[in-house]
Amino acid sequence: MDWAVSKIRRTRVEDYLIAIEQICGQGHDLAGTGSIALELGISNGTCSSMLKELAAQGLIDHSPYKGVKTTDRGRVRGQYILRRTRLIELFLLSVLNVNRKMAENEAWCLEPAASDQLIERIDAFLNQPMIDSLGQPIPRVDGKIL
Repeated sequence: MDWAVSKIRRTRVEDYLIAIEQICGQGHDLAGTGSIALELGISNGTCSSMLKELAAQGLIDHSPYKGVKTTDRGRVRGQYILRRTRLIELFLLSVLNVNRKMAENEAWCLEPAASDQLIERIDAFLNQPMIDSLGQPIPRVDGKIL
């Protein structure tokens, strides 16, 4: 998935957490600043500044000159956003027949505004899907991936 979905929206904390999880999920123990910046379509300096803030908030563990990984707290927050985004995207694709690029863009824009109740209604409407349209797992309400 292209995490730098739209140049018009600003990068959120959750985008960093998801990008870190994505990079680490590809077999890397740690995600480097350059890899995260590339994934998000931002400069290394901007990325480095935000990584310091995320570490201060306890959302990531930082190993200087090596990289970062999410803490349990950061992972839970990232999975929460990923669940919401994948459900919205799947709804747009399967119910409204929106094309993939538009569904990705709209899901990332709609996710912050959607209530938890709306997300659960979408989940129920789609019969609690376990995977999205690309075969990626949709985290459950408790954050677990089946």
